[in-house]
Amino acid sequence: MTRSVEILNEVPGFRIDDTAVKKLIQTLDEFEAFSIPSGHLDIAYVTDERCCSLHKDHFDDPSITDVMTFPGDPGDEHAGDIAICPQYAAEACLDHGTSFPEEVTLYLIHAWLHLAGFDDLNENSHTAMRDAEERLMNYVLNTCGLPACTLNNG
Repeated sequence: MTRSVEILNEVPGFRIDDTAVKKLIQTLDEFEAFSIPSGHLDIAYVTDERCCSLHKDHFDDPSITDVMTFPGDPGDEHAGDIAICPQYAAEACLDHGTSFPEEVTLYLIHAWLHLAGFDDLNENSHTAMRDAEERLMNYVLNTCGLPACTLNNG
């Protein structure tokens, strides 16, 4: 399946290879164990401020977060929307011992899995989500690699 993917980058100083992100989504879509609804997918890389605003408006929590997933309407050929905060990833990768591209890719995989029906609301579903993330990250690393990305804060 070829899916249309729109990428919006609202973050000054953040650079990501849009072609590689689209290839990553295609690679995830080809993974037979999980699937998301058909249709268009929107991915936005948002500033800290925009992240907090979206988090407050949609989840009643004004704090910054890593990634948010918004299911689409398959009837309208819209798979969903993903909002990723690169600044959060820049700080989290230091704590997690990952590279910045690994952290950003993990957020994209996490959101894709939410669209595939995973949640992380309790211990069992959290464990299942982490296992699926690991499987998909290994699949991506062995299939298409990580999208190149950088964040220059000035």
